[in-house]
Parts: sequence; structure tokens; C-alpha cells
Amino acid sequence: DDLPSAGYALTGSPPDVTGFPPSEIPIIYPPKLAVLDTALLRDEDDDPGVYVGAAPALPSDEWGGALVSKSASVDSGFVAVADVPLPTLLGVAFNELPAPSDWTEWDRDSVLYVRLDRDETLTSSTEDDVLDDYSENLFALSNPNGGWELCQFVSAVQTGEREWYLSTLLRGRLGTEQHREGHASGDRFVFLTEATVATASYPASEIGATRYYRATGSGIAPVGPATEVVQTTRRLLPYAPFDVNVTRDGSGNITITWVRRSRSPGPFLWDSPLFEDEEAYQVVITELYSEVRVIETTSESASYTAAMQIADFGGLVAEGSLNVVVYQISNAVGRGYPAEAFDL
Repeated sequence: DDLPSAGYALTGSPPDVTGFPPSEIPIIYPPKLAVLDTALLRDEDDDPGVYVGAAPALPSDEWGGALVSKSASVDSGFVAVADVPLPTLLGVAFNELPAPSDWTEWDRDSVLYVRLDRDETLTSSTEDDVLDDYSENLFALSNPNGGWELCQFVSAVQTGEREWYLSTLLRGRLGTEQHREGHASGDRFVFLTEATVATASYPASEIGATRYYRATGSGIAPVGPATEVVQTTRRLLPYAPFDVNVTRDGSGNITITWVRRSRSPGPFLWDSPLFEDEEAYQVVITELYSEVRVIETTSESASYTAAMQIADFGGLVAEGSLNVVVYQISNAVGRGYPAEAFDL
């Protein structure tokens, strides 16, 4: 049968195309995503949520921004929750950052060796500037325990292509001293700036829920893989109180005292703003890590009377034998980070 004419020949030799260059189709990769369930970075973010950052998959990739979306399912139902217009500076640690002997002092012994995902410059600062501004050279370092330690550096020395030594560190910033131990080579590095990290809030009903986050680049860039996150809302957890001490009177009554800290970001340790709906604490008397008694109070002091001690232990607790854990309480999430004090 005759084929209908379509305006071109169905027989004959193919045209000569040897003089044309081969067409190149660029390979487009989805952006990298970092989801940080960590301490509050800005006062205005004081609600349930996480911080998100995104960056080009390859150093040579152009950047047009990224959209971060979230779902309760790993493969469907994603809804946009944040926009990252500027790329976040990401990297990886090439060494194990040891825990400092005292997180309240400068860590002058440790050096973090980090390789950045793209060619950017890290700038050294001064100790005074770092102390005065919690956001100065602030970075997050992932921990295998699931948390992030926030740190600041003074000295940045480039040692190779995209490779840096960071030293003279402040550790456990913004209440993250709980995550200073257990670091390993391969921990993720996120340089934190106001312009390159976005907040992704969620309703209080999602606290503790598992959700999946993913990033999509601009234009026709494909969707990135989903990152599973248990939304523990660490930015609402009150910091561990500081400087837990006890005094005893002549009758054996024990007064336990501490210093409150604030989730509001800043350099202060003393006279910090409350930043909670109300002031409340739980003081837990422990023995072999078991809770013996919980004392509730609304000030930075609790009384553990002689009568309580006799009821709990059959006699007065000898000096150097009392173990306590102090929590500040949040109306939103309950107990904050623990301040443990032993052999008081």
C-alpha cells in the first residue's frame, strides 16, 4: 500500500551531518541538602522547626536557588516549607574532633580539618569578635549521636584546594555542649550565616514525628533524595543549667543551687533573659542513675530536707555522696537538657 505523503522522502540516502558538532546535553544533579535539628539561631524562630541549607551538588554547578519540601511519606505528598536562595557552604571533616576538657573555655588544643564542597574562603577573626558575636564564624558539626555541635573558630588556614584547618575554637555553643563528644572523621560541616540557612517551622502536633525533607533546584533540576528527620525540636529545649552546687546546714538540710541559661542566642551566661513562658525546674535526686525523688521549683534553688533524705535513703546523705540532675522545664517540650552533678 502507498504511504500518505508527509512532505518528506521515505526513500533515498540519509543527509550528510558529519560537519555538525555532536549535541551536548548537560547532566543536572539535584542540590545537596542539610537539615539541622539544633539550637535556636534567631529569636524570631522560637517555634517548632528545623533549619535547612542547600548547595550545588558539584563545585562547578550553577546555582539558582533551592526549594525545600517535606512529607510524612518518603515518596509522595511533599509540600514546600522553605526557600534557600543563596547556597549554603557545606563540607566534611577529615579528622575526629576530640571533646574538649572544658567546653566553657577556649579549645586551643584541637584542630578541625575540613574539606569544603566548593571553593570558598573562610576568614580568620579575633578572639574578642568571636566572644562578642555568637554568629561570628559559627558552624555546625554533625555528631553520630544524631545531634549537631555548634562551634566558632578564630583561625582559618587554607592547606589545599578547598581544604582548611580551623583552630582556636569555642565549643558547644548555644547549649550544644551535649554533642561535643563522639565526633568522627566524615562528620558533616555546615557554615552558618543568616543569608544561607533558612528556617522550616511546623505545628506543635508534629513534635517527635518522623518527616522526610528534600531539595529541588531551580528550573528543570531533578528532585534530590529524601532525608529522614525525627523532629525533636531541639531549638525549644531549654539549655542545661550551669554551676550546680550544694550547701548543708547544721541540721543536715541540703540547698541545691544553679544558674539558669537562656535559649535566646547571645554571649551572655549571667543575667540571661528567661525566654520561656514561665520559670520552672525539676531537680532529680538519683542513685545508680535511677530517679529517687523529683523536686519541682520555680527558682534557681531547691531544698532537699533532712526528712526527705531519711525517707529516700534511711539517713542523711553524706557530703560527697549526693547525685542530682537539674532540668529547666519548657511548657512546649517538657524537660530541657540535663545538668548532671555527682558526688556533691
